[in-house]
Amino acid sequence: MVEAESRRSCSSPTRCWARRSCAGWSEWRARPPSLWPWTAWRPHAKLSEAAVAAGVDFTVQVEADLGLHRCGLAPGAELVALAKAADALPGLRLEGFQYYAGHLWPTTNCLILRRSTRQSATAWAEVRASSKAGLPLDVVSGGTSPTLWRSHEIAGQNEIRPGTYVYNDRSLVEADAASWDDCAATLLVTVVSTPRPGFAIVDGGSKTFTSDGVPFAKDSTHGRVTEAPEARFYKMNEETRFLDMTACEQPAKIGDGCASCPTTSAWL
Repeated sequence: MVEAESRRSCSSPTRCWARRSCAGWSEWRARPPSLWPWTAWRPHAKLSEAAVAAGVDFTVQVEADLGLHRCGLAPGAELVALAKAADALPGLRLEGFQYYAGHLWPTTNCLILRRSTRQSATAWAEVRASSKAGLPLDVVSGGTSPTLWRSHEIAGQNEIRPGTYVYNDRSLVEADAASWDDCAATLLVTVVSTPRPGFAIVDGGSKTFTSDGVPFAKDSTHGRVTEAPEARFYKMNEETRFLDMTACEQPAKIGDGCASCPTTSAWL
């Protein structure tokens, strides 16, 4: 997460790139890339070059990996060292840390969720301890839509970045983080075929909706038909979805509109 901030004067020696010491940067540039300890260093180096060329400062956050293992570094010496290195580069100003705990979902097993939340809180405490090493910690950013209402359990966090909670979707309903009445996004598709009694094909597949599922859901249906909650999307390809309506009172007819709440609204 990077925010550009114009530098019109050099009144602040700690933030003005023109007065930053370039000794650390020159030292790293002198080393071959194979000896750079973090692949994350290279984007910071490119940002620094762009900031200097444009005469601006970039505020940056370093990402901590609290268990998702997708981006960032695990709490520890390497994460602190990367933060220090980024803050020392000309044109960059470290403002804090961020994380994304997408591996945490409210599930029916509350003990698993509580244990995972505690583990993340412990890992985050290690990151917060980096402030004692002289690093700024103005922003502690994180959060997900499923765990939005547990953000207060992460001590020191002062910014949340949930996304799909704006619309909500089937995955958040299954996670008990929202109700169907909270879901604002629906997609309107059309019945294009009724190949056999009780079944229908609609003109929206994975390109229209998503192939993502909900790991802890009671069934594997891809979304929810608003007017016929008993219906199930049991199969899908790129252009169409297969709808089982055997439990519905009214059969579908070709040309019928079908409003559906998607499994996830992350793509909106």
